[in-house]
Amino acid sequence: LSSEGEHYKARIVLSDKFYREINPQKPVKKEVQFYPDTSILEFNGKPIEISKTRNSDPHYLLSILFRNKDKVWAYDEIWDDAFFRLPDHKYNPRNDWRKIYNAGYSINEKVAKETTIKNFLDVTKTSISINKKYHS
Repeated sequence: LSSEGEHYKARIVLSDKFYREINPQKPVKKEVQFYPDTSILEFNGKPIEISKTRNSDPHYLLSILFRNKDKVWAYDEIWDDAFFRLPDHKYNPRNDWRKIYNAGYSINEKVAKETTIKNFLDVTKTSISINKKYHS
């Protein structure tokens, strides 16, 4: 605004209520489902292809994690599972954690690419789990 050479500044602050009324957001569904026969993760009603074949580390990892969605899985537990185990190879925490970590990282990238969620899985160097925010 200006009045004969004078300038005025105005600041408008919009509340969260205004944004919710103008652009309502769909709530994120708490329930997610993994279909191992097609390697599809259904998240917030959106199908996400995890693997073109069912012979991949991300596919095996989700097959294991969805057995108990509430559990925080230690890497040695996942490694010892028949899905993940390499024949005649015991888990070596110095080297083998990367195989599981990379599978979890790959899943998070695929979910982030299809949704706005970047932390579907909680991945550390010793454990992995489905983020509690995304399941009931």
